[in-house]
Amino acid sequence: MRSAPPRRSAPDLVASRGRQITIGSLLWGAAMAVTVLVDLRFWLDGHTLNAQALVALYFLGGCVSFAPACLIARRMASGKPLSARFAASFLCLVILTIIATALFFAVSFQYSNGYYHPAAIGWFWPFYIATSGIAAAFQFLVMGSRYFVPLGVPFLVLASYAMAKALR
Repeated sequence: MRSAPPRRSAPDLVASRGRQITIGSLLWGAAMAVTVLVDLRFWLDGHTLNAQALVALYFLGGCVSFAPACLIARRMASGKPLSARFAASFLCLVILTIIATALFFAVSFQYSNGYYHPAAIGWFWPFYIATSGIAAAFQFLVMGSRYFVPLGVPFLVLASYAMAKALR
């Protein structure tokens, strides 16, 4: 007769989930960095001036987006069948990775193009910040999201499946 496994205490569960989310964030960030690196290396043949900055941008976007994607997917599909957990994980990872990377791109865009804005903070300054942030996000969606396509889809399927198995 098999006995039930010992119950884990709440602090142990929190620490275990924290480790899983930390490792998952680093792996997802590395996967996103690999997708852009492979795309830059093979499709653009290395002809870019800022490959390291792009790899860092996509790595940060992947790292930052994984934890909220896990939490939202857990909220949406915890206790549901594997297919529902997979769909929730897939959807959350896609949307949050693109949003996080676009936000990092917008911040980088603001920093590099700040000389177009007025020096003093005035009543019109929020308009400058908002319009250039929207323009940067749109520019990323049009030109930057293509880097996710070659290797990002298989990585997304694998990560979504692993996340769905962990959500139980």
